[in-house]
Amino acid sequence: MYHDCDHAGVWIVDFQIAQIFIGEDATVNEKEALKLFNKDEKKIVVFDSGQKWFLPSFIEFQYGVLNESNRAHNSVLTILKKYNLIKYVKTLSSPLQGGKDMDKDKDKVKDKDYIGKLLNEFCEAYQENHGIDYEVITPGKERAAIAKLLKLYKDKYPEATSEETLAGLRSYFNAVVSVPDDWLSKNMSPSIIVNKFNEINNHLKNAKNRGNSKGATDRELAELVAKHFGEE
Repeated sequence: MYHDCDHAGVWIVDFQIAQIFIGEDATVNEKEALKLFNKDEKKIVVFDSGQKWFLPSFIEFQYGVLNESNRAHNSVLTILKKYNLIKYVKTLSSPLQGGKDMDKDKDKVKDKDYIGKLLNEFCEAYQENHGIDYEVITPGKERAAIAKLLKLYKDKYPEATSEETLAGLRSYFNAVVSVPDDWLSKNMSPSIIVNKFNEINNHLKNAKNRGNSKGATDRELAELVAKHFGEE
């Protein structure tokens, strides 16, 4: 649902599509799914006569704290107000929030901004290599993939600073967007890196033997795989 909802976290209920995402071997029952989702807390808000579901947690995942002074948030707030969903959003910028809550919100924003910065690094690497802009069609899905790559890097290098991590992932992105495989290179995305991680790394390792590293030396390519992500 995170991958299929709109930028305000509203999902048009379509269990045929949901079933395709999940797979035919795991049959989905709408009523049972809704019951399980909302068992401990309200994670799904049903509205528009059941035709739409709102995912409050998507707002925190995607934006951190919503703020009316942020232009990018305005259209989201407009949709939430239109459907009377604003009351379900926990992360709203408000002068009534206490100091501790504001500090927590700032930390969340920093985390989200860092994910966004890493996604921008990938977009820039793609543009520099292919000469065209990389279009982020499903931001939630792409940010989730970036978060997985970030966790992988942090798990391997827990002492790395934010800047060192950014530099390491920047180098890795520059390598993967020019991986010596036409289909992978042209269709590369954060999600594909996660889904085809081992395959991509194997291409990078083999590239040094074929001498087609597109500007990177054999040693640099080997270090990109062995140092920045290891040989999984």
